[in-house]
Amino acid sequence: MTRMEREYARTTMNHIADIHVGIRLETQVVTCLARLTAALHQPFNIYGRVKINQLFIEAITVWGGQAGTINFHYDAIDPALAEQDLSGVSAAVTALARGLRVVFVGGAVATAAVITATAGVSDVICEAPHIVGVRGGYGYIGYENTGAAVTSGTMQVTVCYTPMDLGSNMSANW
Repeated sequence: MTRMEREYARTTMNHIADIHVGIRLETQVVTCLARLTAALHQPFNIYGRVKINQLFIEAITVWGGQAGTINFHYDAIDPALAEQDLSGVSAAVTALARGLRVVFVGGAVATAAVITATAGVSDVICEAPHIVGVRGGYGYIGYENTGAAVTSGTMQVTVCYTPMDLGSNMSANW
């Protein structure tokens, strides 16, 4: 029996992925010392309105033993609106293993961000995406470490989104 295979060009596969999960945007890999301080962090600019299909922070190397906790948020600059939590606070990210992720699961606003159970496997995903932003506006999608600053390890933030208006898009800040 002959096996039939299909071969697609890389650009075709990228377009299929964009249609299926949204446009993928990633930050650079950064140190937790710089980007998991006990403060607000704004990895992504948002222009107009977008649907957040997936949003997560991944441990690229093991994180420090500090009890940081993470929630995701939207901060509108134009028009100036109060910062809005997208998720509730996650469980502590103490010594998060390589390949584990802190995931925005969507649904009701302030539903807790979830830490995946197994490294390299997202056993939780965004089930009910949020439409975020203001038509013609500008702001940030970010997160806050509301616990202790994490002082070692590396991380990367990823968002997959769908533009909801002509000209809407996102860009990474680092």
